[in-house]
Amino acid sequence: AGIYVLEEYRHQRYGTKLTRALLKELARLNKEKVYLYVAKDNINALNLYDKLGFVKVGTHKDYWKMCYEPKINQ
Repeated sequence: AGIYVLEEYRHQRYGTKLTRALLKELARLNKEKVYLYVAKDNINALNLYDKLGFVKVGTHKDYWKMCYEPKINQ
């Protein structure tokens, strides 16, 4: 799944509010760890996740191949 904020709504704290709401719901469900993938050139997202306390644990060369594989002929 992917979540993003449309260009015209960026820099209005929607990403922060959305991410905090998701983290709150995950905590309610007793989820202890959250992992996410973000493109290394997505500076806005990287800054958001850093601000929210996420820590970089690794990188993956084929980010898009790993996270999204379109289904053909369906």
